[in-house]
Amino acid sequence: MTTEQIQSIVIVFKENAESMTLADHLRQNNLNTLICNEADHALGFVMAKRASIIVIDDMLPKEDRMRLIGALAEHKDNTPVILVTSEHSDAGHNGITNICKKPTDYNELVSLIKSTLSSVKSRKIATRRKRAPLMIEAFRFCGGEIDPGRMEVTFPLGHVEKIGRKELGIIAYLRDNPDTVITRETLIKAIWGEDANTESRSLDQYIVKVRNLYKRHGLELIPFRTVHSIGYIYDTN
Repeated sequence: MTTEQIQSIVIVFKENAESMTLADHLRQNNLNTLICNEADHALGFVMAKRASIIVIDDMLPKEDRMRLIGALAEHKDNTPVILVTSEHSDAGHNGITNICKKPTDYNELVSLIKSTLSSVKSRKIATRRKRAPLMIEAFRFCGGEIDPGRMEVTFPLGHVEKIGRKELGIIAYLRDNPDTVITRETLIKAIWGEDANTESRSLDQYIVKVRNLYKRHGLELIPFRTVHSIGYIYDTN
């Protein structure tokens, strides 16, 4: 089961009937849900990285609501919080991402949840791009001359091929961490970002692309070895 599959909309309502109604609307839109009736239960899902958004109803006791929001702030967790309320008192609270006014229009609430999810994904993509290192100087790797600025590899006979950003990231990380066993999780997070799905097989596909790129030009990536059940090593010895 992947991280993306298990992340859900955490519903924290006092009334179970209202929780179930919202959950039904979300499932009809192919969104996973987890229903809670207390703050600590919801916080457990957040800490387990199973929450993509938290939806809180103002019928939940205010002390529970504030304890949950305070705990998120204490853990520096940026999971979005949507408050369903008939009041204005919490609208300016720093821990609230969005407000849905009562009486609840469930179609409107679902639209708000979906737009909040889209906003979160956009911010994550932007953050990953900011994490990408600016590599200007060319460097050599296993017989190829890598030009990060032009996204190109020049091979011994002068043949030049374009290289993708992910493949470049893999090569650059190996170059910067020679003679060290690198776990799959470490390499995935270095290329895709800290919140990446470490169970994804995408890394394997890009490593195959790197190997095939070199193989087309008669070069074998012998120093770049797989360490069974752990990860990889760029062995320069």
